[in-house]
Amino acid sequence: MNKLSFNLLDDPWIPCILKSKVFQMLSIKEVLLDAPTIQDISSENPLINISIYRLLLAILHRNFGPNNLTEWIKIYEAREWDQSVLDNYFKIWYHKFELFNEPKNRFYQIQVPEISKKTPITVLNQTLSSGSNTALFDHTWDSEFPSITIGQAVRLLLSFQNYALSGGKSIPYYYSYAPMIVGVAVMVKGNNLFETLMLNFIRYDNSHPFKQAQDHQDIPFWERDNKVLHQEKDGRYPYGYLDYLTWQSRRIWFLPIVENTGIRVKEVFIAQGEKIKRDWFQHAQDPQMAYKRNKKNEIVALKLKLDRQVWREIEILLRIKDDTKNIISPKALNWISRIILEREVIAPSTRYKLEIYGILNDPSNVAKIISWHRSSIPLPAKILEDQSLVNTIKSFIDKCEKVEEYLNTTIFLFGKKYLFPEFDGKLTKAKRQKLRSYIKGFQFTIKFWNLIEKYFYKFVEEIPNTSSPTGRKQLENQWIEKYIIKTARDILLNFKENIKDDIRGLKAFIQTSGYFFKRVKNLIQ
Repeated sequence: MNKLSFNLLDDPWIPCILKSKVFQMLSIKEVLLDAPTIQDISSENPLINISIYRLLLAILHRNFGPNNLTEWIKIYEAREWDQSVLDNYFKIWYHKFELFNEPKNRFYQIQVPEISKKTPITVLNQTLSSGSNTALFDHTWDSEFPSITIGQAVRLLLSFQNYALSGGKSIPYYYSYAPMIVGVAVMVKGNNLFETLMLNFIRYDNSHPFKQAQDHQDIPFWERDNKVLHQEKDGRYPYGYLDYLTWQSRRIWFLPIVENTGIRVKEVFIAQGEKIKRDWFQHAQDPQMAYKRNKKNEIVALKLKLDRQVWREIEILLRIKDDTKNIISPKALNWISRIILEREVIAPSTRYKLEIYGILNDPSNVAKIISWHRSSIPLPAKILEDQSLVNTIKSFIDKCEKVEEYLNTTIFLFGKKYLFPEFDGKLTKAKRQKLRSYIKGFQFTIKFWNLIEKYFYKFVEEIPNTSSPTGRKQLENQWIEKYIIKTARDILLNFKENIKDDIRGLKAFIQTSGYFFKRVKNLIQ
């Protein structure tokens, strides 16, 4: 058998959409060399996309800092990274990006001599059913699991190190969650891959984006000579940003096979890797995450919620400076805001997108994924320059929530009148439960927020075009009346149409719908 070989620097494995709209698999070298001609990283799995971005950022930070704005601007205006620097770095570490060379040098792999049981490669894929994984979109069982290509295996290897779940027995202790599980990750997206990487390429030095350890050098995992991982159950703190970006939450070892179609992977050895100390996450360290203070006065990362779309948390994402210290926005947004304010390299009229990645856990079982998530919010750079725009956007959302409140109260009054027409007193526990079950079936709240999402995005794009506070307030009220209140009203009127043949229901609607129309009228006065 010929020697197996796959090197991430030379061999294509990164899914890309070029500016020409052509899809192409590229290597690390090609991606960084041709970044201005690439539109975006393009995997159907958003966890893979954000994981590839973090890998590329680790390489760039290792070679180019930047230590300050001047260094950043020099690269940004050149529209490329110094190829000679990258070529030299890749020449030195080429063997560490190989998947199947000598054991001590395999990329992102650590031998697990204590483990003899082979695990299906599908365990690394959060969308497939294997072992204790929950099937999100696919039903692939251990008895029939397939082999996958090397490119697929590499992409899953990266995403699994970032998004592995806790729970289940391993060695030296039970599986602990990977670092990206704690909250959503945010990427500022530019007009091409070069811009996207640069917009998230923040200042990097001994104290930023968080303080480096004094007793360990901050280097990517592949540069470590000693791959013996920290074994204490309480975990350790990251030595620095590069250590964190390339964190090994699992010890994984590929077991390649050769088929007619080439090298493939069907099984792996897997065990618990390194664990980050729990209190590290309480200090708002990850620069790609947004944080807020919870009811227990703890700083926690913004997470996905089953009953609340993430765009409704826009203030947490965009509030660059919060005097109450209850909100900490992603450091990349702070960085771009500083560039706009101080150097005029990025014009306030520039328009980006804020892309959000994450997973939604089952509230009753954190080891179970309900869904993954990727959404894109318009980000006019003007918002980062003029933070009063955040106040207007927050006010818009507050009014949307008021409309939802009036809608819910109206349907509550309707349900009460419909189910218990002769009852005017306080409902018993049994009656309240019956009423809640009845109302839940209408799903008014879900319909309302799903329908107005597109109007929110358009409002965010439109509001920076108005400069005066009075004009912004007028525009806000116009949008609330024209789109938000109208959407809620249409939901109610459609409901009325559906019950028009139910005399008792129609009577209850007429008696209670006035509550909604009276309240929303006051909202825009």
